Amino acid sequence: MLGALTEPYHATALMANLKRLHIEPRRVVLEVLEQSAEDIERLALAVQQFRDQGFLIALDDFGAGHTNIERIWQLDPDIVKLDRVMLSHAGHNVHAPLSERTRKQRRNMEAVLWGIVSLLHEAGKLVLIEGVETEHEAQLALASGADFVQGFFFARPHPGAADGVHAQTVIGELTERDRLQTEARFLPLIDAMRHACASSLLFTSPRPQESPSDSIAPFIASTDALTASPVAASMPTHAARSRSLRLTIAIFATFT
Repeated sequence: MLGALTEPYHATALMANLKRLHIEPRRVVLEVLEQSAEDIERLALAVQQFRDQGFLIALDDFGAGHTNIERIWQLDPDIVKLDRVMLSHAGHNVHAPLSERTRKQRRNMEAVLWGIVSLLHEAGKLVLIEGVETEHEAQLALASGADFVQGFFFARPHPGAADGVHAQTVIGELTERDRLQTEARFLPLIDAMRHACASSLLFTSPRPQESPSDSIAPFIASTDALTASPVAASMPTHAARSRSLRLTIAIFATFT
């Protein structure tokens, strides 16, 4: 807990122990816990002092309690750990009947998770999603673009060194299953693209007095029907899936 290390005695003891064990500060991550800080300026100064010595700083339980966007501005951590509550909201109702309302709720919550990860990346932070307990949550965490994942799904806490081989095997198997599921989900869309290209409805060469942007306008307009398909609807938002789908079809049509 970094808060305790704001006391000079504890900070000195930490440095002495690291020196004795021949561990460089750059290999150590100090974690700021989700607690109210009575003197945030003092905490921020301590964070900066430890960072100057080479330590990495992690902000724990982002999205819960006192750990919010303001705390990121105040402490400028290297790593932000998303609280499990954010992942559980995104994975909520996974076993519920797939009504249109349930699908919409699930897409919206997944989009929020992905958006937060993207925002933190834009701010130059590494993102860790903690509390991963099921395969569905693991897939959500990996799909969000998070840099690190943590939870009982991958391994239980135990003394001693982490079992890297086991963790690598679990993640490898999870990634392969996710790849197969994604391919199966998008096969109908790929078939629709091939049919559209074969029918010469999506792409034509520019005419002599016509710019490439003019000639591709019918192609862009013709993607509207595809973006309304059930497959395309699995993407987070209409605007996002429309942009992604149009880019995908444009690349596909160009090389067909």
